[in-house]
Amino acid sequence: MKAEIAVLAASLVGLVLIMPAIFLLASPPPGVGLSWDIADAAGFAAFVVLLGLFVLNGRPTAWPNCDGKFFVVLHRGLGTGALALLGLHILPPFWAAPLLLDDLLPSGPWPMLAGLAAACLILAGALSGLRGVRHALWRTARRFRIGHSVIAYSTLPLSAFHVAEAGLHVNTEWKTALCAVLTAGAAAWTPVRWLLRPERNHASPSRKRWRNMSPHARTIVALMLAASVLSAVCYAMVTPHGGPG
Repeated sequence: MKAEIAVLAASLVGLVLIMPAIFLLASPPPGVGLSWDIADAAGFAAFVVLLGLFVLNGRPTAWPNCDGKFFVVLHRGLGTGALALLGLHILPPFWAAPLLLDDLLPSGPWPMLAGLAAACLILAGALSGLRGVRHALWRTARRFRIGHSVIAYSTLPLSAFHVAEAGLHVNTEWKTALCAVLTAGAAAWTPVRWLLRPERNHASPSRKRWRNMSPHARTIVALMLAASVLSAVCYAMVTPHGGPG
């Protein structure tokens, strides 16, 4: 593995470990139950991966010096990873307490409805990016980019609202502010990068892009998922809990 790819892998794994831990371990509320606490941690990991999708948006950048397929595979893998973590966030609580489904009715609390809408949009974004669906639905690459961006930028504020207003782990003003800053930063990352320093999005003419790097992208995604799930389980095991699940 090239050094640049190794640094990227270590950075992304570190982010999915550190960022959820900041929300979960600083001023933590009492645990609810093993499955619930795993689901909470997985939800924060899914949110961090969602933010990463806006930074690693599938378009080649100057660093790491990989070909375009690497970035596309990495973006798709992160999207799949976000879906997997989302499933781990949703399924255990509803399995342990089916009455929670009432919160998803139109009369349910706004944070839960926002989370439901965000989950549906994440699923729609992933499905609409599949090759067969993409060609049938969008017809052209330009339409796909526009439609996919609309879905993505609709998902982000809904997810942030769900995270910030659920009222469990984001329980201080600085956590709410951090959530807002991370969301705004992810949304602005690509537009600001292209507007201020467009040359940074292209490889140096003196460097030929590395080819056949897509297996490394899959490895990065696998490491991020493994780290997220392992940290979620560890968090749940060390958190005192006594509720259902």
